[in-house]
Amino acid sequence: MPQYYVENSHPAIIEPRAWDEVQGIMKRRKASGKRHECSTPFSGIVICGDCGSVYGSKVWHSNDPYRKVIWQCNSKFKNEEKCRTPHVTEERLKDGFLEALSILHENRETLLNDIRDVKHDLENCTEVNAKITETAHEMEVIAGLIQKAIEDNAVHAQDQEEYNRRYNELADHYEKLKTKLETLEQERDDREYKSNVLSGFLFEMTEFKYLDAEFTDARCIAMLDHVTIYADGRMIYSFLNGSDITVML
Repeated sequence: MPQYYVENSHPAIIEPRAWDEVQGIMKRRKASGKRHECSTPFSGIVICGDCGSVYGSKVWHSNDPYRKVIWQCNSKFKNEEKCRTPHVTEERLKDGFLEALSILHENRETLLNDIRDVKHDLENCTEVNAKITETAHEMEVIAGLIQKAIEDNAVHAQDQEEYNRRYNELADHYEKLKTKLETLEQERDDREYKSNVLSGFLFEMTEFKYLDAEFTDARCIAMLDHVTIYADGRMIYSFLNGSDITVML
């Protein structure tokens, strides 16, 4: 039976922007090769400046009034030389994020204009789309030549060594074009993802009010890539727009 695919026929269960953001986060975390628990927005993004391992959360005084959550390098005691990086409370991570964001906010207009320019460049996929169309067309031509070679070989006596050589050349060319097409499509997807990331960053930066600064999980996820903690107490907050801001522990 005929089947049809219709886009935007009904309201999405998950908003497309939220879906894209989540897919991007999952992609970044998968690329890191580390497991992540998603109980807080800092899961998997706090990095030890000594060994490069991820910080993990631990609960101190879990059964008494002094209970607090601290973060510490997961490999602190695993290596021959113990990491010198300090532990940090979750509250300090949150406060540090707001401090770094406030510093970023000082050059707000310049920052926003730069992000808009980058976003505009990312959204201009004219060149990559043209290459995709050209490569796809070339693949169709090669596929046609392969099909014709197979059909000719089926009905006409041919030198099989020459036929195999020709077939293998065409098949190899097709596979190279396929790889090229996949690379181009990945480039286009990456540009779209980065543009969506910057859209979320722009929104949060626009909404951020310095005098009424408040930490929210959504803001942290939309703006922060990772935090690196060093033995001398530096906490470097690396934002998704490429900015690195240092605050002290």
